[in-house]
Amino acid sequence: MQRKCDLTTNKINKYKARLNVHDGKQTYGAPVVTWFAICLMIIFGITFGWTLKQINFIMAYPQAPIECDLYMELPHGISAKGASAKDYALKLLANIYGQKQGGRVWNAYLTSKLVSELGFTQSKVNQCVFY
Repeated sequence: MQRKCDLTTNKINKYKARLNVHDGKQTYGAPVVTWFAICLMIIFGITFGWTLKQINFIMAYPQAPIECDLYMELPHGISAKGASAKDYALKLLANIYGQKQGGRVWNAYLTSKLVSELGFTQSKVNQCVFY
């Protein structure tokens, strides 16, 4: 848990926390861009006078639709009324950070939008490169 303070009064104005999933029972599957591909794009950009842009998606994983029912144990510090916390589980309504398949689901969502709606073509050599 992080606390955000007002710089002038040093008074706490916001608490921030990130809920992560225990990823021991999940599978990987998201592609990762290679340094070679990044360097090659920079070289092409310089050589051909292209404008290169890097985009950071805020809260990327929760934007992708959830692909199946996901449940997680109650986090530490949260109690269930009248019963043990081990008797309850939370059903997730969105992907959250810490899921191994979260990256794969986000990549599939982003790829579908880039290809079908914006007309990009995905590279057959490096799945993280679109042109």
